[in-house]
Amino acid sequence: MQGSVRRVVWLGLALLMLGGLARGQRERSSIGGRVSDASGAVIPGVAITITNTHTGVSSHSETNGEGIYTVSALPVGIYRVEAKKEGFKTAVADNIDLGVAQQVTMDLTLQIGEIAEKVTVTSETPLLETTAEIGSAMTDQVFHELPITIDEFNGRQPQTFIFSSLPGSTGNSFSGSINGGQLFSHEVLVDGIAIARYDISGGSISGFNPSVEAIGEFKLQANNYSAQYGESQSGIVSFQMKSGTNELHGNLYEYHRDRLFNAAGWRVNTFAPNGVDAAGKAIRAQNVQNNFGGTVGGPVFLPKVYNGRNKTFFFFSYDSMRVVTKPRGSLMTFPTSDQLEGDFSRLLDLSNEIGVDALGRPVFQGALYDPATTRPIKNGSIDPATGLMATQDGFIRDAFGFNPVTGAAFPGQANIIPQSRWSKVSGNIIPFYKEVPRINDNLFRNLARSGTNGPYLHINTVSIKVDHAFTDRHKFSSMFNYNDNPGSNGVVFFGGGPIGLD
Repeated sequence: MQGSVRRVVWLGLALLMLGGLARGQRERSSIGGRVSDASGAVIPGVAITITNTHTGVSSHSETNGEGIYTVSALPVGIYRVEAKKEGFKTAVADNIDLGVAQQVTMDLTLQIGEIAEKVTVTSETPLLETTAEIGSAMTDQVFHELPITIDEFNGRQPQTFIFSSLPGSTGNSFSGSINGGQLFSHEVLVDGIAIARYDISGGSISGFNPSVEAIGEFKLQANNYSAQYGESQSGIVSFQMKSGTNELHGNLYEYHRDRLFNAAGWRVNTFAPNGVDAAGKAIRAQNVQNNFGGTVGGPVFLPKVYNGRNKTFFFFSYDSMRVVTKPRGSLMTFPTSDQLEGDFSRLLDLSNEIGVDALGRPVFQGALYDPATTRPIKNGSIDPATGLMATQDGFIRDAFGFNPVTGAAFPGQANIIPQSRWSKVSGNIIPFYKEVPRINDNLFRNLARSGTNGPYLHINTVSIKVDHAFTDRHKFSSMFNYNDNPGSNGVVFFGGGPIGLD
């Protein structure tokens, strides 16, 4: 069977609102603090300008009567904070690295002097985060430098990194648990929008699956997170999609996997389930994976028409996953020809007496007992069917083809089930079993089986993000994600020898 899954998601974040109202964008961050003079006295009415150094987009605020300022709804990025007031030198805090859903405190001190003079402080140490939440944040650089497993069915899944690397979490690309919570019980946000699969109670983005290269940063909020996150039973995972900047940047990548680079493994070397080559060496199963794509981002620029520097930005990502697998062989145990006739004598070992039953009769390795003869027995009582005295309480049965009194095997009858005792269902099924060709008539590992979970898989993911600043208080962000996932369901073949790889 073949299937094709296409998912298109358009997330329009129209942030056309005042800064105070923009707090609803949950992946957004904020910078705030107190402005004072050299003596520690607070200064009201200080003009605050916060600028993203990569895009040139600025936001403005002013300190209140307590000298406090807050600018919220800031996307991830590197920022510069400027504080200006007549009679004081301009205070500048530079290189503030703001992560996903982060609230940073940046206090400033103004010195008496001309406003044209500047006092710059460069942030080199982590700034104080003003929330009590417990979690882990990952920057763009660290996220893309650390290894992420390539899932055979979904490519590089962002959640794989979280559940295989971050403390307090466990799971895989499809499901996971945070702080010991139930599977699928955590909330997943992409650019502040809940995107988890709620047909399975959330916690998985396998249906959306943005490209890893399109994700800039993420944050795992494991405990004590804000009340605005009301849809989670265990934790919050926030992904921030990459945005363009004033500089044009891009990359190309490919991750390749092939059986030529894989170790054969113990099972292949021992049993050669896929056959052997001309030199008699075991053939490794075919499994080719190619994950390739590229990204490009920058300002929107139309020559002689529009220059979007410091205003309008785009980021485009294309990711493709190609998987081709050939059936993998193995050996399984199937009823032998004599067993399909009711003869299980080859299972019986009359030389191996493993004990006695409640009537003192010998019990042999591999003996089959007739369930229709099951009966209870009390210690010291006489069994009416055999006339034997029981030596203990329990249940007894008579073995097929054995003398019920002495427990000795009748020649040519032991462990043979007469067809009169077969059920009607078994009698109808057994003819089909006889048609399955076995590779030998051994008792065990006599049937070849070959199969694969999905012979092929082609995933194409396209992501486009556009950001535009109308004013310092009115901004627009929109993200489009297209996921095409055609593939085939798994198949299993029984019978015959190993399936060739040509």
